[in-house]
Amino acid sequence: MSEPRKQHYVPQVYLRSFAYGKDKNPKIYVLSKSKQKIYPANVSDSAAERDFYTIDSIEDKFVWERHYATCIEPILGQLITKLRQRCETVLIQNHAVIMSQDEKFKLALSMVFQFLRGKQTREYEQSLYDRLLPEVTDQTRARFGPLSPEQEQLLQSFADEKRYFKEIAMQAIFRKESIEKMVGLIMQRTFVVYKIIGGQELVTSDNPVVFIDLNTHDATPFKNGMANTTTLIYYPISSNLLLAAYHPDLYLGLLEDYDCQIEMLDGTKEHTFIRTHNKKQKEQCYDYVYAHSKEILDTLI
Repeated sequence: MSEPRKQHYVPQVYLRSFAYGKDKNPKIYVLSKSKQKIYPANVSDSAAERDFYTIDSIEDKFVWERHYATCIEPILGQLITKLRQRCETVLIQNHAVIMSQDEKFKLALSMVFQFLRGKQTREYEQSLYDRLLPEVTDQTRARFGPLSPEQEQLLQSFADEKRYFKEIAMQAIFRKESIEKMVGLIMQRTFVVYKIIGGQELVTSDNPVVFIDLNTHDATPFKNGMANTTTLIYYPISSNLLLAAYHPDLYLGLLEDYDCQIEMLDGTKEHTFIRTHNKKQKEQCYDYVYAHSKEILDTLI
């Protein structure tokens, strides 16, 4: 069995919804925010990094990568396929219910795992680890008294060896209590799937689940909480389908009746809303924006 060294922090099954071409190696247009450069790339090479989840210190060093590949991503792939099929049929009516509560749960779960698995979350966790580790080390010394040279060396290794941080970070991601809490918060929200009809196109990014404050329009990662009434959550499903998750108390709860429904948007009339979403994807992403066409990325430079 080959070793899965190339590991995606955004699933290929998701990125294929923004790809062009029908061959075995679909491509996608990429905008590098840091380089301000647009280029085509294979989906298989996008949003990936060698050994991003690999932990060499444990017996099954690819356990996290395989868990994503076998348990999380198949659910997302099947769900996206079903939603796209339902939304693309010519018989679909505006405000039709397009997902069950079980499918809503699976979509919420997929959004949580996408939020947790990305590069920005990894860096955020690293900053917390670096900030809290000295305090934890001092508390250990105070509690257990003078430590032996071997014990001091072990404490220092938590700061020097990356494997300790990665193992702790991966274990934290898969904490059942945390996942259930986040999925529960998202499930309480009203899910609306916007279908863009003509004239405009949606982009996605290496951090596709976007949290935006309704009042300030700030989309800085980790700044807008899932439980906040004014936090808007957006997740593009394809180049013309956008999932919005609204707090149940937003607008005095008037959106609740639209849960799990589709909303048709005229791309020419709603271009401001669509372009704002695309700009926010670029603003809050780690580095890469992805799209079906080069032209839509040109508008973001």
